[in-house]
Order: sequence, then structure tokens, then C-alpha cells
Amino acid sequence: MQNRIKELRKSLGLSQDEFGRRLGFTRGAITNLEYGKTEAKPLFVDLVCRTYGVNREWLVDGVGPMFPPRTREEEIAKFILNNFNKSTFDGEFDALFAV
Repeated sequence: MQNRIKELRKSLGLSQDEFGRRLGFTRGAITNLEYGKTEAKPLFVDLVCRTYGVNREWLVDGVGPMFPPRTREEEIAKFILNNFNKSTFDGEFDALFAV
């Protein structure tokens, strides 16, 4: 699992410090996990999966994709958020998501 934790962190473009901070852990704790000096506990695994939207089977066993497939609605929301900024809608941004 240690290699997958590092792979996840790098795929998210996060330093060990930022990855750990978002989880409430220190950079040192993440370093120890990535180097296999400590073992990831089930609560840590759950926290990583919830925080970063990771497929638990991938993280624990290396089975399946890193991230579970998104619904159509999630794909649309991601597209909108990645391709437009709030000023694009001249104040109508909130109305767009209220529909």
C-alpha cells in the first residue's frame, strides 16, 4: 500500500506536507507511510478515501482504478468548474447550480 499512497499523492500534485495537512497528519507521518516504516491503519485508509475520493480496493489491494467512475452529473460539474470561472457568469453562477 505504501507505493499506492505515494502514487496517489503524486497524481494529486501534492507535497507530503500538503497531503498530510489535509488529513490532519504531519509530513513525517506521510513519509513514514510511504517508506513502509509504519503501516496504514484502517481509519487512515478510510480518511484518505473520503478526503481524496479514492477507490478503497485500489488503495488497499491495488485492484481497480485509483478513482471510482463518476456519475454523469459529477462529470458535468467538474467540466463546468474546470472550464469557467465565477466572473464568466456575471453573477448567475449560483443560479446555474440551483437548477
